[in-house]
Amino acid sequence: MIFCFNELCLNAKSVKTLDCSGWGKALGYFLKILNQAKESNNNTTPELRSENGLMQRLLSEYKQFANMANTKDYHDIYSLFFRINDKSPYMEKDEEIFWYHDESAKGLSAAYHLDAPAISFAFPNIDKAPLVTITSKHDTIARKVFNFTNEEQFKSYDLFYRGADHCQSHIVSLDHLKSKAKEHKYWERLVFSDEFQKLEIEKKYISAIINKLCILNNFLFIDTIDSLSFNDLRNVLPDARDESGSVRNDKNKMESRTKSFAGNEVACLLHTNLDKSYRLYFKVEYQQRLIYIGYIGKHLDTGRHKGN
Repeated sequence: MIFCFNELCLNAKSVKTLDCSGWGKALGYFLKILNQAKESNNNTTPELRSENGLMQRLLSEYKQFANMANTKDYHDIYSLFFRINDKSPYMEKDEEIFWYHDESAKGLSAAYHLDAPAISFAFPNIDKAPLVTITSKHDTIARKVFNFTNEEQFKSYDLFYRGADHCQSHIVSLDHLKSKAKEHKYWERLVFSDEFQKLEIEKKYISAIINKLCILNNFLFIDTIDSLSFNDLRNVLPDARDESGSVRNDKNKMESRTKSFAGNEVACLLHTNLDKSYRLYFKVEYQQRLIYIGYIGKHLDTGRHKGN
């Protein structure tokens, strides 16, 4: 997992008056975030991006931090911080630097471009709201970045990361959509058919597809229900419908709804509308908490409707 250090947190007035205890507390919160990320990602040490190396900057510019680093009481915290995979610069190529409250925000900009969260020291009196809005000098689009200040925010981050607003801000074309699906970038519990990478559909439908994929993926993360059901699905996707008996008993109609997934044939009979003419067909494995994404396109034939 990658974190981009939000250098703007060091502009807080409280930083100038922090003693060793204050630095130790702030660093403790910081490290708890990184430790939680490590535990959640197969014990893989997270990567911390900064402009020119965070450790060296803190040691050279903040006397009280250097004093804390040499204090026996904080040796374990300091040693753990030293072992962080601190990588600089933020990005390997030049990207637009966005603005936060009229300040140039390199760390928040890197977080947006890398599609990663930012991280800040939880100094006294800084804004600890996890969602930060950054703006451009070239357009009016408001871009959202998640900024960690404590380890209790991971559930909120997961909801943000899997949300349609976030996904749509990083998917602007059909090729982007296919790429994210192939990478399992946002929809880790959705399985896409072998023909998904050949999908041809008008650009105007991309937003609707992303919205439906996010709803379906998030449905599988409901943790208040032991066993999911079709009724639970209808609570989050009211227009979800199953096929009739006439479709199920028609070989040709079933073939049009059956797709290959890594060579395995799966009948995707549930469907939801993209608009009046286009549908997304899928199958839910409620126990395994997986959803197979099958056909996406014009309404298929039914007993009463002549489709594509």
